[in-house]
Amino acid sequence: MEIIKNLEKQINEEIKYYDSFEDGHYITCFSTKKGEIIQLIINNPEIDYFPLDILDLKSLEVLVLYVSLKEIPQDIFKKRKLKGLHFGHLNLEILNIEINKNTTLECFSINHSKLEKIPKSLENLRALKFLNLSNNKIDNLPDSLGNLKNLEHLHLQGNPLKKIPESITKLHSLKVLYITIEKLDSNSRDYVQKLLDMGVRVTKFKSRS
Repeated sequence: MEIIKNLEKQINEEIKYYDSFEDGHYITCFSTKKGEIIQLIINNPEIDYFPLDILDLKSLEVLVLYVSLKEIPQDIFKKRKLKGLHFGHLNLEILNIEINKNTTLECFSINHSKLEKIPKSLENLRALKFLNLSNNKIDNLPDSLGNLKNLEHLHLQGNPLKKIPESITKLHSLKVLYITIEKLDSNSRDYVQKLLDMGVRVTKFKSRS
């Protein structure tokens, strides 16, 4: 399926927006005056692979994929202009990649998936301001989370979290935290309270089960 080539045929200098909706699945993209795709949204759970031609989109700034991926190609994190990367409904349990230190990502999401573990290399997302890991199967987080010094929004709700690292209290730019607290140990609850004392707006969720 040549998704990007088919899209590019629909785009010209006059058309800066393209939208296709069929059987509950949709593809949306925005382009520049030159016809370069800068934002791409694909929602189709029947797609179980990463369309590699996306890597050829040199001007891409925001990518949203709600597809049934089992892995994410490491090269997507090397795209210099990419600011937002969002995934949903993935079929992967471990994000087994090494994230490049030079990444310029400001927003990163993997939500409503089966993710159980996140890599230590997440700390290399130094420009990250928004991180959404909600509604997965994560029960603990790496200490390296505390190295995301620019992080402002952290969404962890809907995970069976038992422990969060003390390093979370070093996120001095953090403004908003969403978290499910029912299974957290006492130390982790103390860290949440410290964030509240620091002025972080914390929204506590109850487990759905």
